Amino acid sequence: MTTTKSRDETLRDGEPHRYGQPRPYTPDHPNLLASGLAARPVENTPLCSGLARTLLIALAVLAAVYGAHGIVTDDLFLPGKRSPGKHFYGIAAWFMFCMILCVSGYLYTFAVSEYDVMNRSITTKKLLSAFTVGFIVFMIAGFAVA
Repeated sequence: MTTTKSRDETLRDGEPHRYGQPRPYTPDHPNLLASGLAARPVENTPLCSGLARTLLIALAVLAAVYGAHGIVTDDLFLPGKRSPGKHFYGIAAWFMFCMILCVSGYLYTFAVSEYDVMNRSITTKKLLSAFTVGFIVFMIAGFAVA
């Protein structure tokens, strides 16, 4: 036969550990909270949507083809906003072609890169920086030779 304790007896038995307070930690106590839980996978977020990615890649390919056409004809023309533009020949055209390739590489790399949520940075940050430095160096070299 089971005996039921009165309310006062139950409160007296739990006196050191009142209701709402946790029991003290013991080393052999199993961790019931985290044992069955699966870790949430962390996914990288793409920087561009599908349409923007397609347009950036198409622009990169068109720029590279335009530069290659200028090298083949040995007359690479870069239009200006407030000027009639400038024609480049010879070694200056090659420097400007390398500059256009750096721009194309930057656009393609930006289109396929992702944002790393864990590190809070872009996954291809070093490659994008290298393309930027290459763009500046080849642009200065092309204008200096021309």
